[in-house]
Order: sequence, then C-alpha cells, then structure tokens
Amino acid sequence: MRIKVLSKNCFRVISISTLIVAALIGPTSVRAAANSQSCPVSSSCIVGEFLYDDAYVPITNATCSITSHYPDGSMYFNAQALTGTSDGWYGHNFTTSSTEGMYRSQICCTAGTEYLCIDKSFTVVAQSTQSSAPSTNDIASAVWGYSGRTLTGFNSLISDIWSSAARTLTGAGLTSGSIATIEKTTNETRLLLEKQVNKPTVKSFIEEEPKLQAKLDATKENAKNIYFTTAQIQKNVKKLQSKWANISTTSRLEQINTLAGLIGNTTDNSAKKTLFGMNKWFISRWNFSSGKLSTTYITDLYTQIKNTQQSLISGNKNTTVFPVQAMISANLLRDSIGDVADDEMDATLFGEISEINQYHADLETYSQKLVTIQKDWKKLDTTKKQKLVVEYNRDILALNRIPQIGAIQGITTSVTTDKQLRNSFLSLLGLVKANKRHLAQNPETSFASTWLELGSIVFKTLVTNPSTLITQTTEVKYYLPKEVKKQSIISMDKELTLKFDEQKGQYYVIGEFELEPGESKTVSVSTSDIWSIVDDELKSLKAQASALLKPLEKTPYFAQGVTLQSDIEVALDKIKLNQERAETPEEKLFTYSESEIELKSVKTKIDTLKDLASQVSSSSTLLGFVGATQSLAVWGLIIIMSAGFVFLTLYMRKLSNVPGETQKIPKSKKKKAVIAEVKVPLSNKLRVNLHVVVFVLLYGASVSLFSVYATSKLVSNQNNGLNAQVLGTQTQSSPLCPSSK
Repeated sequence: MRIKVLSKNCFRVISISTLIVAALIGPTSVRAAANSQSCPVSSSCIVGEFLYDDAYVPITNATCSITSHYPDGSMYFNAQALTGTSDGWYGHNFTTSSTEGMYRSQICCTAGTEYLCIDKSFTVVAQSTQSSAPSTNDIASAVWGYSGRTLTGFNSLISDIWSSAARTLTGAGLTSGSIATIEKTTNETRLLLEKQVNKPTVKSFIEEEPKLQAKLDATKENAKNIYFTTAQIQKNVKKLQSKWANISTTSRLEQINTLAGLIGNTTDNSAKKTLFGMNKWFISRWNFSSGKLSTTYITDLYTQIKNTQQSLISGNKNTTVFPVQAMISANLLRDSIGDVADDEMDATLFGEISEINQYHADLETYSQKLVTIQKDWKKLDTTKKQKLVVEYNRDILALNRIPQIGAIQGITTSVTTDKQLRNSFLSLLGLVKANKRHLAQNPETSFASTWLELGSIVFKTLVTNPSTLITQTTEVKYYLPKEVKKQSIISMDKELTLKFDEQKGQYYVIGEFELEPGESKTVSVSTSDIWSIVDDELKSLKAQASALLKPLEKTPYFAQGVTLQSDIEVALDKIKLNQERAETPEEKLFTYSESEIELKSVKTKIDTLKDLASQVSSSSTLLGFVGATQSLAVWGLIIIMSAGFVFLTLYMRKLSNVPGETQKIPKSKKKKAVIAEVKVPLSNKLRVNLHVVVFVLLYGASVSLFSVYATSKLVSNQNNGLNAQVLGTQTQSSPLCPSSK
C-alpha cells in the first residue's frame, strides 16, 4: 500500500482524481494500493500508509489521521491521529473490536498547504481455529527421520532406475522404461498444446497502426506499481526484522499476512495487482528475462512466508531465521526490479523497459525519415537514391527483430531503375511497420503486417510461426480491397487461391504454408492499378458542365448555373491535384477513396445543371431565345393587355370627337306626326362599345395563353436536341455519360 505525493501545483487535482478513478485508470503521478487488510477480532492491528514526493523521498512532516466506521455505520475512529516515522510511514496500532465485518476507513494527510485522503478500509475476521497442513519443512523432516526408510522401500522403482549400466544422473537419453514413457507423453502433450495455442492463423488487409503506445503506457504504469510494491515489502520486512523478537505471535502473523497480501499467490493472473500478477504481466507482454529472475525471488519469499505462517499457527516457535531469509529475498527482488534511473545496459526490469523505449524511439525515427524521403522522392537524383537505399537497408536490417527477415525481404542494393529503388524504400518502410506491430503483440502471438509496393500495385503480407518448438501449417486468409475484381488480379503466389466473400462483397486469397519453428514468410498478390481516375474523364466532366451552362445564359438560372459549374471545376481540379501528390501506393488508395466522394458530388451537380437546362428553350426555338415558360406567360399577358389598353384609349379619343346625331320619330297613327331632333347621350354610346373592348381583351388573353402552351411544347421537343448537344461533348471513355451513339 503506497501513495506518491505530488508537487504543490497538482496535488489537489490528483487527490480528487484518485478518489474517482482509483483502481481503474490512476493518474500517472499517483498510485495507491487498495488491497483490503484483514485483522482477527480482539487482536492487535496496524493500519497505515507511506507518503513519498515526486522523487520518491519520504515525507516526514505531514499530519495524518484515520477516520473509521463500524459495519453498521456508527463511528469507530474519529480523526484519530497517526504516528509518523522517519521513513514516511504513518500508522495507527490498535486492538480490533469483537464485531466482525468491513470497517469503512480513510486516512487523510496534510503536507504544508496540500491535502490528500485515501481509502484504508479493513476487515475484522474471526480467529482461525483449524489446524493447518504441515509445512514442507515438516514433511521433509518427517520423511528423512522415518526409521523404516530404505532405498528399496518403494517397490522396484530405484532398482529400475539404476538397472541400466548406461544410465547416469546427468544422462538424458532415456529410451525405455517408465521414466522414458513419462517424458515422451509430456513432450507430446506440450507439443499438442503448442499447436492449439500458438497456431498462427492470419486474417489481414492493410491494418491500422498497432496500438503500441497504449502497451508502452501500460508498461510504465505496471513498472511503477511493482516498484512501489517491492519497496514497501522491503521496508516492511526490514521493520519486521528489527522488532521480530519483541512482538507477539499475533503481531507477527498480522504483519506476515500483510506481506502475503502484497505478494499474492502463484495462481494469480496478469490482471492481479500483486507481485505475482504484475510480474506475470511483464513476462506475458514482453517475455523479459528480468521477469523470470524476479519470479525466482518472489517464489522464494512466498515460500518463506507460507512456511512461517504455518509454523506460527501450529505453535512452532523456531521461526527466528525467517526475517533474515525474507530480507535477503526482498533485497534480491528489489535489485532485479531496479529503478527509473536504469538504462538499457542494466540487467533489471527498468533496464529492459528503457531498452524497449529506446528501440521504439529508433523505429519512429527511421519511419519518419523514410516518409520524408518518399515526399521528396522526385527531387532526388538516381545516385542519391541508390546511396540512401544502401544506407537505410543496412541500418534497418540491423534494427530488425523479426527472424529470418533478411532472407525473405529481398532487398538488393544493386537496383538501378526508379521503380526498383522506390520499392526498396517501400519494403524498408514495411519492415519498420512490421517491427512496430511485432513489438505491440505479445511475444508468442502470431501477427501479420501488410505493405504495398509498385508494379502495378503489389500487396505483401508477412506471416510468422511464433512457436520455437514445432513446425506448423499456417493458414493465411488475405482480404483485398473492395475495388479489386477478378480481372484486376495480375499474379499471386501459387499457394494462394482467389475466392469471393458474399457477405462482405470482397475478394480474398487463402492458402496454407508450412513454416519451421520461428520461420517468417511473405506472400504477395499483384493487381492492376485501378486506384486512379483518368484525366480524360475529368476533362469530359468539365466540358460537359461548360456545355450545360451555355443554354442558361440570359435566363434567371444563369447565376445558379455559374455557381454549379465553378464548384464542379474546383472539385475536378482538386481530384487531379490530389492524385498527382499521392507518392506511395497507400496514399494512392487513400486519395482514391477521397476522389470517389468528390466525383460523386460532381455528378450530382451535373445532374442539377441538366435539370436547369431542361427548363429552358434552345437558341433555335420560335421566339429566338432560350427562356423559361413562366417568363413567356408573363410577358405574353403584359403585351396583350398593353395593346388592349392602347386600343381602348384610341377608341375613346375617336368617340369624343364625333358630334351628337338626330333620331327620327315616326308619326303616330292617332296623332299628327311630329318630327323632332333628339340628342343621344355619349355615355350610352360608350356603354355599347365597351362590350367590344372586353371582347378584344378576352380574345387577346386567349391568344396569349395559347402561345404559352405552344411555346412550352416547342421547348419540350427541343430538349432532346439540347441533350444530344451536351452529350456530344463527352468522350467514349467517360463512365458518367456514355456516348449517344
């Protein structure tokens, strides 16, 4: 159990973070163990914590207290002050209650103006009354002290072993007998497990970059945890050694139990935050030699603790040798772990971590250098390219950790053509990527790494048999990009077979390869370079947009058409520029995907231009210009109505200049006929002639509507000719609008 106290500026932030995400994420600068402590009822128990600063120097001037509650929630300790020591330990020694259960507790410390709290809950359990099994020392003493012990007392086992004259204690050539049978069965079982566990089935395409940084971050965190745990064990053993003779058996058991909780059990997996668990993590992730050495010291310490526990429980007082032995093992363990100051030359856990970090940095450096060369490739002359191939081929092969890669990589320094030189760099870049993937994987896990080369496009996949014991038949399932069709395949390795995945809609190659232990092999598939849009197609689409814009001139749609044509030309120029900038095959595939999206947008905008063009007439229509049918309707009505009003004005002016007329009245049959002149009012004359005006206006409107209808029909008939004119600007190779022939 440990805390790392930070500097003043970040102390409070980390304190809050620790309480929220303890045991999950843990800030990089603070880590507190949360192993629950168990104490027997009505016995002595010590609860405490170490405090360190950023440099792992103990903090001795802090003020700490513990607050605890009974299992029922009532107060047990209320801000009980803790006693500090010169090594940064702050603890409280007390006699536990007779109430069993979990006591929720926390320790809070103030260092200067900074404050930190941590969970220190403990469990009070009943005293064990069961007699434990005898220790290994007791068993060994009983066996060798047995009076009836003889070499021939185990039937004929001993005589069977020594019956062969050629058999020796150091000889391994057992070909018959019970031991030989056991050895044969064991080897067969081990090889069978090796086949099942490490069978390297590979399914791959251009993988994403391996998550190496996440593994390195986890390594740093686990290294910090195991460092603090071993440091605490060393301090606890040293303290226990100093007061071993003066404390009771119960106190000895309590402190030994605390040590046992930190060490864990041999069955702990790599996820356990115990010494066994964390050490297994390093072995499984990195296969560190220091981890295997640490296992020996951890096991020794574990055995000593278990034996001492059994002796104390059984009442055996002869345990004085334990503190000395435990101190030796703890010191050896601490030495095998090392500290953050160790470099790659130190044979410690931190030394091996430092070496891995340096190796990763070297891979990143060469990767960046190779990428820079690819970008500046066209600026280099042939002599410079050849010199760089020789230099980087030597350095990267020296850095490589994949077995037998030199023989299968096929890199030659005698290449002369630009394509060969380019592929040499692509192969080296692929090798760097493969080493990064190998570093990101667990040591015995199979992996695949894919890179691309020119010619036209070559997909190469590296497969590895991780077993160092047996030859294995490795199945490779290699997916190709969805754009690849059967006719696109130029060549592939004879061991591979091309198949189609109906669900994914994608071709893949599959095959089996028999690999020797630790053998690596590359398989390749060559395809046509279909990841580019031909320049003729781009020119055709640009010409089509220009042709569709012309009919829109002098129409309300011209501004919209100009905007669409401008967007189309910008997108087509962007596609062309991106394709010219794509230097590597990977960049070509990525650029092609982006260009497909841009091309789809271009086609949509061309369809919009077609819709606009279909709404206007061609230049050869009856009215002599291309315009919208709505415009014709409006202007037709305006012309007719204007003509009607002009006609009405002229007619009314004419009427105003005509004098009044006389009307003859016939004589009445009953009276004398009298002839009189009567004036007819002008308003009556106008009323009669307005009917004529209304008739003329209605007739004119009818003629206008009919002309609009006829014009729309004429425009519709002209569209086919317009489309034929637009499509005639395309070439036969255009996939968007094929030839009209």
